[in-house]
Amino acid sequence: MGRIPSYEEKVQALKKAEMLQSQMASNHPSFVKPMVRSHVSSCFWLGLPTKFCKDHLNPDVMTMVLEDEKGEEHESIYIGKRTGLSGGWKSFAVDHNLEDGDALVFKLIKPTRFKIYIVKAVGGSPVVAKEKKDPSSLLPKQVAEKESTKLVSNIRKRKIKRT
Repeated sequence: MGRIPSYEEKVQALKKAEMLQSQMASNHPSFVKPMVRSHVSSCFWLGLPTKFCKDHLNPDVMTMVLEDEKGEEHESIYIGKRTGLSGGWKSFAVDHNLEDGDALVFKLIKPTRFKIYIVKAVGGSPVVAKEKKDPSSLLPKQVAEKESTKLVSNIRKRKIKRT
């Protein structure tokens, strides 16, 4: 764990995540989730927005794939009746060094797959670091082009690993 983010840093991360979400193609439902301590360090339970879950997810228990910006995948258990992620969420949170104050954009790209974009409260977001500019300056077309470039790259990497 790094230093504790200030209130202003938490608000800034949330605003950046909301801006990123607003600039994404709207053909997939999405939501922004600010991280608190129980999501990332103690019990590792991640409650999801109830309305989103009722509108877009199966009400049963199922395995969800959590895919990060690099295309790396983690499996997590989604519990429909409790509208949250349990087993496997801890692995994603720890592997991505998620901390209190970070904000995540969850985009449902398949019925059992979330693409997750991470905006760090302390140290800047991966989007800012990779783009070397504020994510609010990205146009929807640029976001879509970045995603398809990453997808092609990930497909190539997976083919190379298989051979």
